[in-house]
Amino acid sequence: MRKPFGSISVRNEEGQAALTWHTRPSHECPVRKDEFATWRIYRQLHPGFDYSIDGQEFFLGLDGSEAELIYEESLAPEGQRYTWRDTAAPLGAVCSYYVASATSGRVGPLPVRLHDPEIIWPYRRLKPRLEALAERAGSLAKLTVCGQSVAGRDIYSLELGTGDFCVGIVGLQHAGETGPELIVPVVERVWDRQPELFRRARVLIVPAVNVDRREQQAEGTPWYLRTNLQGIDLNRNLPAEWERVSYSYGADSSDPRSSTYRGPAPLFAPEARALVVALDAAKPDVVLNYHWMLSLCALPCLTTPTAKDDAAHIDRCWRLVRCWGEAAFPNGDGLVEDPTDIIPGLPSPGDWLRVDGTGGDLPAYLYATRHVPGLTFEGHLAEGTLRAMHGEENRALLEEYIERHARGLAALLTQRIQRGSLGIVDRVRPTPCDGPSA
Repeated sequence: MRKPFGSISVRNEEGQAALTWHTRPSHECPVRKDEFATWRIYRQLHPGFDYSIDGQEFFLGLDGSEAELIYEESLAPEGQRYTWRDTAAPLGAVCSYYVASATSGRVGPLPVRLHDPEIIWPYRRLKPRLEALAERAGSLAKLTVCGQSVAGRDIYSLELGTGDFCVGIVGLQHAGETGPELIVPVVERVWDRQPELFRRARVLIVPAVNVDRREQQAEGTPWYLRTNLQGIDLNRNLPAEWERVSYSYGADSSDPRSSTYRGPAPLFAPEARALVVALDAAKPDVVLNYHWMLSLCALPCLTTPTAKDDAAHIDRCWRLVRCWGEAAFPNGDGLVEDPTDIIPGLPSPGDWLRVDGTGGDLPAYLYATRHVPGLTFEGHLAEGTLRAMHGEENRALLEEYIERHARGLAALLTQRIQRGSLGIVDRVRPTPCDGPSA
């Protein structure tokens, strides 16, 4: 049924819900004189919404009958445009809103997640934060635009330090996963504590690859977003075993309707091309590929099954993971004791490295081009990341993982500088896994 107003939307703005709508011209929808004298706005909280499971379908069919009336007054329009901001909804909450005029009935639902802007950064925060870090590092920093997204947003890489050895860190290949909110503070912290490390080694960060869809996440899309605006999974679009079809998550990577669609050709996505430009320029010796949910990731790490028979490569991957993990989670603090009780079929806590991956993913590309270890950080084995998996977000949890990752990164740099290699004893063989891939 036609309504007397339309173009209705909601977005998250600094943790508050901002609603906008327009009244229709009278020739389109004649209304009585007092139709817009009073507006009623309703809000329903959805504490049962699960970020790892629920999607847009969660809100389909809601009629607002359980929503609470939170506003019933007049509003001053700007021409035909009305705006209203909810300053009382809990930060981090998933909500649906409904708007009603005199005779319209409730128009909605308008779903939104009120992300904390410290946990999901809006795009406008990224460049100033990188520029500030580059300014602190002075001549040891190189901030570069390595490409543009589908929508024309700049994709940044920042290289800090000098020396032959380089650790790369990549974030946001998938829009709803780990990105600059973790990566940038981690590097800031290591720089501030141990700037001498950067005189013997380098760190390359590409903290936000899928910037367009991440902006949608920051603006309040409640459900997990994965692909770029072309519908391409950026961690399936790299030129290494791209032809190998993946069926992870029950999805077909050759199907354009799939959430893991690899694209019509390798490097078809401009974001994938930008990532390759950054990696080819810095030539990192190991790349930490951050995935999992929201802004956190941890153990286990995945590396490409292409290298499963390359004992030397797998050994090197394990040494890197062991070095990082023992610094980030000393004595296993913060790791779950029996993850198989939480998610059936996952490896035990000792299995910090899994040989698992797909065609066209980043570890496959790094191995195919330069035999470089690519380590995809997930989160099945850590308490905090399991909480993030279901949408729990808070600043204390993010701070905890910034500290853990800073210790892990510093350990990798320190070990390389002190020993000239990552020689760690008591190696345990990594575990092949048939579970989901990044």
